[in-house]
Amino acid sequence: MEHKFQTIESVLGIGFKTVALQKQLTKKDTITAEHSEVVGKLCASITQEMIRQKKDIHFSMLEAYIAGSLHDIGKLKMGDEILKGKHAIISPKNNPSIRIHPLESYKILNENGFESKIAEAALSHHERWDGSGYPNALKGNQISELANLIGIVDTFSALTQKRTYEEKRTEQEALEILKKDSKLFNPDMLEIFFQFMEKHSNTFRSSF
Repeated sequence: MEHKFQTIESVLGIGFKTVALQKQLTKKDTITAEHSEVVGKLCASITQEMIRQKKDIHFSMLEAYIAGSLHDIGKLKMGDEILKGKHAIISPKNNPSIRIHPLESYKILNENGFESKIAEAALSHHERWDGSGYPNALKGNQISELANLIGIVDTFSALTQKRTYEEKRTEQEALEILKKDSKLFNPDMLEIFFQFMEKHSNTFRSSF
């Protein structure tokens, strides 16, 4: 497996850029920044578990963390009236402009020299297994495995975080919603997520 991060200098450079973008997101909206940090760390932890189990994956813990923590970086381009608005405003169903943020994430990550698989995972994290997602209505194996992982973790984190437009759900409630909507996600990746949460649900929030 080849990685763009081949030298200490390149790793440090991407690290500095990651932190700089995270700081910008925190300044823009702390709720989105906190959510993104949880997504990044949980994606990295699940990836570590997959590597330990010798799963055939094509991304590293570092790539999972960066892609997860910056998947919503495109929201830097959104107006506060949308980003911090009521549910009727922020819902992608009611406000198609929300659907642009994955494309903006892709642009920002590309412009800052992040690896293509990271930028493409951010672009596709709202794509769904059955083709009902956005921005490109990809389906099945058209969606990268890293984007599949982020999509699941992003959904879980969003459900379990208090938002300006919605009360948070318990972890069990969020897991039940994911099971109910299982057709939306890669079945193999979803099963890995469920197994991880069954094993680590009592510790992952406190450790993050």
